[in-house]
Amino acid sequence: MNIHYDEKKKTYYTRVSLGYNNMGNRIQKYVTAKTKRDIQSKVAKWIKQFEAGEFDEVERSDEPLLFSDVVNEWMAEHVAELAVNTRNSYAARMNRMLKEYDERIISEITTRDVRLFLRSLQQEGLTAETVNTYRNILSSLFTYATRNKYVAENPVSVIKQMRTPKKEIQTFTSLQLASYLDGCKALAEEESSHGNYVALKTAAYTGMRISEVLALRWADIDFESGTIRVGRSLSYSSKEKRYTLDGTKNQRVRHVTISSELVRTLKGYKMQWMFLMKQLRDEPNPEFVDLIFLTVEGKPRHRSYLRQWHKRVLRRKGLAEGFRIHDLRHTHATLLLELGEHPKVVQERLGHKDISVTMDMYTHVTMTLQKQTAETFGAMMEHKTVD
Repeated sequence: MNIHYDEKKKTYYTRVSLGYNNMGNRIQKYVTAKTKRDIQSKVAKWIKQFEAGEFDEVERSDEPLLFSDVVNEWMAEHVAELAVNTRNSYAARMNRMLKEYDERIISEITTRDVRLFLRSLQQEGLTAETVNTYRNILSSLFTYATRNKYVAENPVSVIKQMRTPKKEIQTFTSLQLASYLDGCKALAEEESSHGNYVALKTAAYTGMRISEVLALRWADIDFESGTIRVGRSLSYSSKEKRYTLDGTKNQRVRHVTISSELVRTLKGYKMQWMFLMKQLRDEPNPEFVDLIFLTVEGKPRHRSYLRQWHKRVLRRKGLAEGFRIHDLRHTHATLLLELGEHPKVVQERLGHKDISVTMDMYTHVTMTLQKQTAETFGAMMEHKTVD
């Protein structure tokens, strides 16, 4: 039983479920009290009545659920499982929604109410992408409420997302990527910052997100089979001033094959890493002690520091300064597709949930490949047909 505390109302609350009745409705009760002991006492009494056959199911609707009640429950049960930065993002936007719906009974919030709220966000000057984020968070909340039978239906489900301009993907050519990695290696040798070079090379050679690269442990790398197990990502909360290790973006574990060249680079860096561990200024947090990309302070490598280092390389090599570290991931996928690799393989390497995500994201490549395929087919048929 999860007991939560509502700071605003200064009360404890929980929701207890005892399964479903023969009509398929969940048997549950929302319980509030001033102390945890009172909550536990009320729940024990309710369960005892249920087991004695004295429970009236109408009792589960003893008070109307407010929007804020469901938000607290949803945040505790659903959002708590997300990555720390995602949780903070949800919490910040939810504060805005609570100003709108705080004391409203959730079952009385209509599709028109939601439309008016989203329209007000547009009028405030928020981008279509940001408005869609609010819409998606609300939809997730009401899906939870529907599943738990707090509301009859999701009022957001019929509201379409706003159209957003498609972002152009920025990539390196193979020659530019080689020049960039040479620049990384040279700067790393000058400053003895080999971890930066190896992290960025790993991102470029695997298509991994940089948060996934920075969460790697040596146990995740199988040098014999030439594979990397990708199952975690590193997040930093500027609000909480701490690092956390979370699951990957879609909470799935994947295995990415790596070239013999990257295996050699990683093996060489492991020797340097073992020396670094003896020179650490501070004892690492036990959670991070075997991370591959620790700093000399014994802390995980911060993305903002790596980003600044990356920009220095771009300036040195005369490459576009707007090129982001995340664009190494796009470059990896684009170059593989241009080489004729099957999109399914690219999807699995990138960890996209569905191949349609990969195909949609790299339309610029697939259209070029389709043109090449059409020309290849036409050239073949020229030799088969007679005028």
